[in-house]
Amino acid sequence: MSGQYVASPIIEVDKLVTASKHGKVTVIQVGDGLEVLATSDFEEEIFATTAIVDNKIYLRIAKYLYAIGE
Repeated sequence: MSGQYVASPIIEVDKLVTASKHGKVTVIQVGDGLEVLATSDFEEEIFATTAIVDNKIYLRIAKYLYAIGE
């Protein structure tokens, strides 16, 4: 996980979500060790901290607000 991070990482139960300034979002399984579950590159700046509500990740990037999940 390299890059600059402005937004705070968040944790939901056993998953850590990070968003880099340059648009890379990573979901990490937290347990006895760390395992990267998913990585997405939105290719736009992210300054806002992500939020998780009702099993959805809300992600505010430079131009859009995404709701990811079921």
